[in-house]
This record gives sequence, structure tokens and C-alpha cells, in this order.
Amino acid sequence: MKVIINKILHWLSISIISLMLVLVVLLTSLHFANPYLKTHQHDLEKFASDLMQHPVSISSVTAGNSGLEPVLKLHDVTIFNNAKTKILLRASELQIGIDLIGSLIKWSIKPGLLVARGFSLSINQDKSGKISISGIKATLDSSVTAANFEFDEILGWLFDQSKIELTDVALIWNLADGEVLKFTNLDLQLYNGILRRDLKINGRLVQKKLPAKFNLDLKLRGDILRQDLDSLTGDVIVEDWTVKLPQSSGKGFSFAVIPKSGDINLTLRYSQVVSSLFRQPLSFDKLKSKIVWQDSKGALDVRISKLKYRDNWLALHGDLKLLFPTDQAGPVVDIQTEFKLTNLARAKLYYPAPLMPPDGVAWLDQAFVSSKPMTGTVVMQGPVAKFPFDNNEGRFIAKVDIRDVHLNYNNDWPSLVNITGKMIFANRSMTIEARNAKITQAPVEFVKAVIPDLDVPILSIDSKINTDASIGLKFVDLSPLKQTLAKKLHAINLMGPMQLLLQMSIPLSPLAKQKETEVDGNIVLHNNYLRPYKLNFGISNVNGELRFTENDFTADKISGDLFGKPVHIKINTLKANKGDAITQVSMVGSATIKDIEKAFAVRLEPYVLGNFQYKGLLKLHGLAEENTFNLHSNLQGIAIDLPEPFAKAAASASKFDATYYFDNEFPRLMVNYNDQINAALAIKKSSAQSSGVLFGEIKVGGAPARVPTAPGMAISGKIKQLDWSVWRNYFSKVEQNFPKGGATIQLVSLNIGELRALGQTLTDLALQARPKGNGWDVALSMPAIQGRIFFPGGVGEQIQGNFQKFYYNFSKEQQSLATVKPQELLPMHFIINDFRYGNKKLSRVEFSTQHLPTGLKIDKFAIDDPNFNLNASGDWLMVGDAQQSFLRGWMSSSNIGELLKQLELTNDLIGGKGEANFSLKWSDAPYSPSLQKVRGSFVMNAKSGQIINLSGKTEAKLGLSKILNMFSLRHLTLDFGDLTKKGFGFDKMTGDIVLTGGNALVNNIMFNGPSAKIFAQGKIGLAAQSYDLILRVTPHITSSIPAAATVIGGPVIGVLSWFVTDIIVDPMLKKITTYTYHVTGSWDNPVVTKQ
Repeated sequence: MKVIINKILHWLSISIISLMLVLVVLLTSLHFANPYLKTHQHDLEKFASDLMQHPVSISSVTAGNSGLEPVLKLHDVTIFNNAKTKILLRASELQIGIDLIGSLIKWSIKPGLLVARGFSLSINQDKSGKISISGIKATLDSSVTAANFEFDEILGWLFDQSKIELTDVALIWNLADGEVLKFTNLDLQLYNGILRRDLKINGRLVQKKLPAKFNLDLKLRGDILRQDLDSLTGDVIVEDWTVKLPQSSGKGFSFAVIPKSGDINLTLRYSQVVSSLFRQPLSFDKLKSKIVWQDSKGALDVRISKLKYRDNWLALHGDLKLLFPTDQAGPVVDIQTEFKLTNLARAKLYYPAPLMPPDGVAWLDQAFVSSKPMTGTVVMQGPVAKFPFDNNEGRFIAKVDIRDVHLNYNNDWPSLVNITGKMIFANRSMTIEARNAKITQAPVEFVKAVIPDLDVPILSIDSKINTDASIGLKFVDLSPLKQTLAKKLHAINLMGPMQLLLQMSIPLSPLAKQKETEVDGNIVLHNNYLRPYKLNFGISNVNGELRFTENDFTADKISGDLFGKPVHIKINTLKANKGDAITQVSMVGSATIKDIEKAFAVRLEPYVLGNFQYKGLLKLHGLAEENTFNLHSNLQGIAIDLPEPFAKAAASASKFDATYYFDNEFPRLMVNYNDQINAALAIKKSSAQSSGVLFGEIKVGGAPARVPTAPGMAISGKIKQLDWSVWRNYFSKVEQNFPKGGATIQLVSLNIGELRALGQTLTDLALQARPKGNGWDVALSMPAIQGRIFFPGGVGEQIQGNFQKFYYNFSKEQQSLATVKPQELLPMHFIINDFRYGNKKLSRVEFSTQHLPTGLKIDKFAIDDPNFNLNASGDWLMVGDAQQSFLRGWMSSSNIGELLKQLELTNDLIGGKGEANFSLKWSDAPYSPSLQKVRGSFVMNAKSGQIINLSGKTEAKLGLSKILNMFSLRHLTLDFGDLTKKGFGFDKMTGDIVLTGGNALVNNIMFNGPSAKIFAQGKIGLAAQSYDLILRVTPHITSSIPAAATVIGGPVIGVLSWFVTDIIVDPMLKKITTYTYHVTGSWDNPVVTKQ
């Protein structure tokens, strides 16, 4: 048996080898048969038609082989339908292979491989999805048309062939939506087996830029002609493809037959997806997936597994399940993917904006500014038509692990940066939870941001921020709370660590913005420092909790230390949610004067001492009104050492109120002290450490003060009594303890009931002082004084005074003048048009002085009066502890009698003209001379006067009347009985008087009168009120003869009498009638002794 089998196998192998040799010889001989084939072209056309089972027209034919299969190569081939009315295929070359094995089995010639090259097709798809082929033109008679073919006809012919290759095909596919697809270099290989069909397609798709290259290797099972495909498997690879997705699925691109099942490995490289759903084409490097589907009872179940997508920003992998039920408008999906996104700002490229709420899209576009690479997952389960599953028809959830995200959640609020945490999109909502973030450089310990509905987005933020108060203030500064909460926080100027617990609800869309932003926050303070408006002092160790909303600001209990002593603070808001919201910060504490000195850089001690309790109230307005700070105290415990009426004992209470109006440019301070002094001051901040008064008003006497509109300081009011000597000492202390500077005083206007100054008591004085040039112009008005004084600002410059009147009451306050020291007086130049010294009325007085180290130099002292003129100079010096006065000059009078009467010296001198030079000094002030102290000399020259009975007052002062009265005519008979009753007329008086040691030394005084000529020499005791005088009297006994002769005898006799008397007799009489007297005794009882 074994031998038989071996023999059979041996002969069978010999037969097969022999057959193969015959085939090789036959196939080789086919190449030599080509010249003979042209003569049998018609037979070959019929042969080809029988093989193709369709009419075939050719222009030429050649033979060859493909492997062991003989091949006929038909050129310029046209294949018709059986009725030859339609062209099925037109190609430059058609190769028909002979399936030898199939032919032997069927014992008839069966076509093998069919290859067509170099032809074009046009495929048209209508809106119903039906496909036809057109564009193949007829080349025979007119009965053959280029009509459209149903796609089924072409498929029927293609799948009826055992093997077919279409190469170098140009295809134009007109889609139902008007899109035109152009394919070039298209190659198709179709192998129709018994159980399956293998289909390979590759080619290029013409695009605007690079053409897309594709390669399909598919296997089909089923009857495609009956549209009953069981399965489709294989690989699809495409490169450089621009995929233009339709606006809605299921329309514009579909196939007539969908296999009941499928398993496709899809690979796309360097391609992009273009769709109206996306802002710009999605360009990716690679997309790879396995697509499996199964048609079960009319429902299509599609599973996309091992999906991988990668572009410059996004890498994605996952699985998708899609179920297309027959009873629903859209698919039911189950999408579960993982992704990595390099920058969250690029997310806007991937979400389908047209299908999303516009307000939500607008917010998402501006919200995510940047991030580091992040990973996440996306799960979507449910009917697509029901998205976003408002009624729990499904679920959509995207979870993202975010890193260093910059979230611009609202343009009006500071951004959140460096967010690291989780972001979750669930149906319509979005939630961000982070344990690490920053806002305005402040570390955020926790933040949760939620948008419940992206369709009407309202953002809720819950955060916990641990930071420094200054950074917390910066956050509020950059938010819509800038004009409300920020203004108030800046007013109190917090510094130090703080914890901010913040909840916000922020509308993000035009519709949602109809609601106002709602803010609810807590600020927990830990040992903070509070320094309102950067004053020189603040509250330390501030602990407590502040609560705030978009409108109010409250705190029940805050503790701290002010001036090193406990202070308790409470905050509340008035008129919250109604117009202006006023936040009140009240505080209660105590302070010492040393605390105030340190806080305000002033020295108040030793005239203000002690400690006091106070209540403070800081009012912070939400709108443009000024913020204020009020300080109230009864000043118990404070002693004020000021002159009356402003002095205060420590145990007494005096009202004190100070209100500070904060303003960026000119803060104002209003002060009331015991209703005695009111001040309104505008403050200008010169630096962070100091400030100065810019302009203001101080009212004395209780009248309210108002801030003036013009720069400078005004001081006005009423003072009942003011002692300049006392206030001067306090002013010197103030100058030593208060720094100079601040506002320029523009006006001082005071009504003083009683002013004591320079030994004078001035009543009902109105004083107005204004700056002029570099000095002050002072106007004085009162019953005794009317005029102006200019006080220059330069060192050593003269004080200029000009008075309409100046009535100086010497007698009442002479003792007070002793305190005036000449070296303390400034240089002066005064002009007084109406000067009165006590009861002595003078006209114009002018004096000018200069300062000396030891006193005062009197450059000029002049009196210009209708009755006399005086012009003098001198010195007023301090010699040790004593004062010395020097006065030198001259005086003249045209009516000495009126002068003596004006000076209230005597009324008993009539007429007289004269002048005198003098040089005097005394040990006292210039305004206090006395006959006992004055030393010096007088040189006198007078004429034409009549001394009559001198008054007792003059007599008591001078004792001169008794001397002069002895010169009457009756005394020539040596009858001195009426010595004190008669007067003496003189034509001329000359002489010198020296004052020394309380005596007036008389030297060569000569009186020449009508009755006598008198020479006097000796002394008059001014201190002792005594006489020691030698009088030489020469009576003029002939002086009446010429006059009498004239009356009796006429003019001739009168002239003769004069000649005899004056020329001849008078010299002789003088020698005979000169008398000498020695006057001694007191002024009251003079003793006259003739010698």
C-alpha cells in the first residue's frame, strides 16, 4: 500500500512539473504572439466581452503574463452596459488575466486579475444620501449616453470580478452639502473571495495646501449588492488630512451601506479638523484609535477604544461608546478619557463654543490666562440631546489636576495665581478647589470657586488667605471695594499679619450683573499695628476680628495698646445699604502729656502736665465725604499753667474737643477748648513724618472758627484782660518749645478790654496786624491811641510807627516802667502827630533810636509845636543795674509864656521869645527826669517877655518869682514890701545855668528890662529849695524922662531930652545907682540883704 501511494505521488509530481513547464512555455510564447493579435482584434473584443460579461471596445491589444497567469492588455478600453447605452468604465489600459485554475475547474475560461489604469470618475451624492456616477463620455454612436449610474450598478460590476485593480484614477466626489472632494493618484485593489472581499485603497486628496495621503486595507463580509454587509475590518491610515466636519451629524456625508459590524484601526497623522464648533482648526500630530461597531436590532453600538490624540498642546487617550437607538434624535454616549494639557489658556481651542452658553464661553475665554501642564479625566454618559442633563438624564464630569493656574475670574478683581488643586466641570457647573494659590502676592491657604450654572454665570468664591495687612489692603485696592472698604482700611492703615476669610458672589454676565456683587469677609488680626493716615503714632498689639461686606464694616471687640496703654475699639456701620455707609471706629483709653508730646513732636511741659481719659471716634464714609476723627476729653488730671483766663487746675474739668477731617490734599482740624478758644486749621502733609498748618483761624472768646478760603492763619476774638509782661514770658517759652514753621499769619484781629503793656493800662483796644513785606503792619485803635506800627522782619531794622494821636498817661503807672530795660528795646522810628504826656499837650513828636549792646541810642528826639521847637539826641544806657539817660540839643520858642502855660508850669509869663542849648544827663530813664538827679548845663537867650505875679505852683517849683518881682520901680526906693506882688518885664535875658548835685549854679544871668538891668550869680538849691544868690540891680531912672518931655513940650523937646539923658547923663547915673543884694533863705521865706 505504501509503495502504491509513493508511486501515485511520484507521477502526480511529475505531472504537475510537466504542466508547469508547459505553462511556462505557453506564457513565454504569448510575448511572441503580439504581432498576430491585431489581426484578431474583433475576435479579441468579443473574447473580452465574454470574459467581462459586458460589451468591450478596444483600440489595440497585447499579451503577456502576471506570474503564472496569462494576461491580455487591452488599450483605450471602454466597457459598456449590456445594452451598450451606458459607459461603465473608460481606461487607457485594461489588463485581463486568465484564471487557469478556475478555468480548469469550471472547464471554461474564467477571468483572473482585472487591472484598469488611467481613468477618471465623478461621484455625485444627493441630499438623501443616494450616490451616482457621472462624467464618463461616450465615444461610439449617439445612441450611447454619458448618463448617471446608480452606485449599485458599479458596485455590482466591481464585486462580480474576482480580482480588480484600478490604478492612476482621478475621482471627483460631489457631496450633498456642496463640498467637492478631489482624489488623484488613486489606486484600488479588490479581491472578491468566496467568504470575504479584500479592498485596498491608497491615493491623495487634493487640498488647499498639502494633499492628504491615505491608505485603506479593508476586509468585507456579506453581499454588498443586496446591501447586506456582515462586517468590515481593516486599517485606515491618513496623513496631512484637513477634516471638515459638517455642522450637524448625519447629514451631508453618508454611505448607502453600513456593515452590521466593524473593526477598524484608524490612524491619522499630521492632520487637522476644521469645524464651526471650534475657534480654529485642530492641528494634531497623531490620532489613533480602534473603532468597533455592531448593529443590534436596528440600534448601532459603536465603541472607540484605545483612542490616542496628540497636538502641540493636548494629549488625549481613552475609550468612547456611542449607541444610536432608532427611537432617539441623537446618540447615547459613554466617554471616558484622560488628557494632558500643556497650558489651560489653550483650552478655548477645544471646547465647542457654538454649543455652549455665550456668557459661559465669554467667561472661560478670559478666565484662564496661563498654567503649567496638567492632567485630567473627562466622563460623559447619557443622551447627547439631553446635555447638560438638567434632569439627571446623564452625567458630565471633567476633573483636572491644575498647576500654577492664573485665573482672571473677573476683570474688576485681582487675579488668583499659582493655583494648584482640582477643577471640576459637572453638567452646567464649574468648581475649583485649591490648597495652594496666591492673590496680590498673598498666600492663599484655601480657595473654592464655584459657578453653579455656566448659562447664567455667577461666581461664588470662598477663600482663606494668610498674609500681611499691607498685601491684604492691596487686594482690596485692586477690587471694586476700592471706593468703599479700601478707603476705610487705608484710613486706619493696618500693618502686620492677618487672616482674610472671604466669600464673594460675583455676577459674570450682562444678565447676572443686574445683581450686585456680594461680599462677606472676616479679617482676623494678630498683633497688628494700626496707624490712621500715617500719623506719628499708632495702636500696637491690635487683636480681634473685623467683619465686612460690600457696604458695611463692623467689629464687636478689638483690643490694642495706644501710647503703651490699653485701648478698646468697636466698629459699626450706619446707613448700610442706603446711600452713604458710614463706618464708625470708636475707642476708649488714657494718655499722658508726655505721650502727646511724643506723638505730635511738641513740648507742652512744664505748662501742661498730667494724664487724662479720652474717647475717640473715627468716621469713615463710603462716598466722597471727608472722613473724620473726633477726640473728646474733660481733661481731668491735666494742669494747664497759662495766664488767666486759660489756666486750669488738675482736679478741675474743662471741655476739650478736637475733630480732624481727613482729606488727601488739605486735612482740617477743628479744636474747642472749654468754649474759650476755637481753632479751624487746614493741614498740609509735608512728608510722611511731619505736617504743617497751611491756613486756618483761631477764635478767642468762644466765637466759632471757620477755615478761611485764603492761605494763611487768622487770629481774632475778644480778650477781657491781657497783661503783656506775663504773656511775653509765656511766648518766649513757646518759642523755645515749639518748632517754627507752619502757616503764615495773615491777620491778627483782637479786641482787648484791658491791656497792660510798657507801664500803661490801655482800655478798649482794637488791634489788627497783617504781614507786610518781610514784617508786620499793626493798626491800633482806642480812645488814647490811634495809629499804625510796622515791625520789620530783618534783624536790627527799625520799628516804624505813625500815630494820629498818642496820649501817654505818665502819672498812674510810673512804677511799672522801671521794669523796662533799654537793651531789650528794638530800634524805633515813631512819628506822633498829636502827643500828650499826661495833661501836657504837644503837637508833632518824632523820635528815632538804634540798638546798642548796653542800651539805646537816641538819634533824634524832636518836637514841632506852634509854641516851641525841640531837637535833641542822646543815649539811654544800662550801667550795671542802673539806668543812665543823656540828652543833648536845643529848643526855641516864639512865645515862652504860652509854652509855660502849655506845659502847665505857669500862667504868669506873658510873651517872650528865646532859645536854649542844653546838655543833660540823669540816673534814670528818659521819661523819669527829676531836678534832684539831673546834671548838665543850659545856655539861654530870651527877649520881650513880661513876668507877672507867678502862681504858687510855679513858685513852689522854682522860687524864681520872688527874685524877679523885686525888680519893680518901687523897689528902687528900697521899699521891698510888695516883693511878692509885682512882676518884671524884660527886653533881654541871657545866661548859663549848670545843674549839679541838686543845685542850679547860676552864672552871669542877665535880665535887662525897662525898669532895670539885673545880673545874677550864685546857686539855687533845687534839692534843699533854698537861695544863695548875688543880685546886682541897676535901675533905669532916666528911662521915663524922654517920654514925659515929649508929651509936655512936643517932639523937639523930647529929642533934646533923649540926647541929654542917654548921651550925657546915663553913664554918670550908672555909676551912682547900681545896687547889690544877697538873697538867701528858703523858697518860702527868702531873705534879701542889701550890700
